[in-house]
Amino acid sequence: MSNNRVAVGAEIPKGGFAQWLQEKLSGLNAHAMYIHTKYMILDPLSAAGTVISGSANFSDPSILKNDENSIVVVGDEYVNDVYLTEFMRLFSHFAFRAAQTKQTQKTAEAHGAVPDVIYLQDSDDWFARFYQANSSESPERKYFSGS
Repeated sequence: MSNNRVAVGAEIPKGGFAQWLQEKLSGLNAHAMYIHTKYMILDPLSAAGTVISGSANFSDPSILKNDENSIVVVGDEYVNDVYLTEFMRLFSHFAFRAAQTKQTQKTAEAHGAVPDVIYLQDSDDWFARFYQANSSESPERKYFSGS
């Protein structure tokens, strides 16, 4: 079982949630139009948690040739909490959009058209996977609940 989960940046497709405003770029920066955040969090809920953040990409050209910077913070629980909270916010933001895009595509393929509205699940069936021993969500539940 893999504990890795991926959330690719995505816009909500037109017609996915018609009641929402269309997402758009802020226009504040012409060089980095999308998220340009780079950080790594190692064991964030332990007293020895480590945060690596800065302008440097995690690549040889960035580290060895470009004028980039990184900061390494070890053992600061407040810094770990702030970065983990931001990571979870961004991950949830994009995981939802990626899942919604995937669902819209499946529905479109099955019915030959993109639906105007996609409804939230109206049952409590969704949480069972968090309590299944071999699911990827079970360790996540235990991790964030401290059990």
